[in-house]
Amino acid sequence: ALQIARATDDQVLLQRFAATKASGSLVPNGPLLLRLQPLDRTKYADGNRAITIRKSFPPSESIPRLSTLVKQRPEDAFIRSILADVLYRDQQYLKAKATHDAVFADQPSDGEFWIIDSVVHEKMAQMADDRAELLARAKTSAAEAIRLNPTVPEAFIASAQAAELEGNFGLAERDWRKAAELSRNPRSILKLQAAAWRNVGRLGEWNRATDALLDLVRVAGRDVSEVQLEAAFAAYQAGRLDTASELAQSLNETYRSIYEGRIR
Repeated sequence: ALQIARATDDQVLLQRFAATKASGSLVPNGPLLLRLQPLDRTKYADGNRAITIRKSFPPSESIPRLSTLVKQRPEDAFIRSILADVLYRDQQYLKAKATHDAVFADQPSDGEFWIIDSVVHEKMAQMADDRAELLARAKTSAAEAIRLNPTVPEAFIASAQAAELEGNFGLAERDWRKAAELSRNPRSILKLQAAAWRNVGRLGEWNRATDALLDLVRVAGRDVSEVQLEAAFAAYQAGRLDTASELAQSLNETYRSIYEGRIR
């Protein structure tokens, strides 16, 4: 099962067992395919195999490999969620949605499925003229992710994103803060706290948000661009234009472009 989890395709797996045979192991004699068949290719092993593929290859290679795994285990929601995640990161949102739709009615018990389902539908809702149905699914999936995994920050991030897109800034602030509480990554905590303060601003308290974000900038330094971006935007919204300009000028080109897009 460990070999299966580590192998990124069947040919690699066969080659590994060929090498094992050559080194004098107890693997029975016989054609490799026949010996592969009775191996403990469990759901758990194939799930780990999907994770290995996701982290080992770019989308152009991981998508075909994961698609093969999905065909072999069409009812496995976890493996589908790994494929959907890669499709999402490759901006293939419709394919990511279709990958999940095939088992959505089964109400999978895997929390990662619901996190990815939420972010896929939230992203699609951002670009849709009629976003209500997509946003409703994003919210429902995020709620299910939280129910299944209430200690996973990504579940609350998904909920926060959907709430913010809907304009429910109070709920978004709460969920961003909860995600920050649950995170164990210092850099991520600062980003999540900054997102929470952005929503405080959107509730009409831009001066309060600016002060808090400037404090975060002092903690983060100039290395966490997301914090600096939110501080610059909040300062602009609060009418503190000199502060906003100073912060914006020290952003890198990518984040300065995001800032300029927000204030247009």
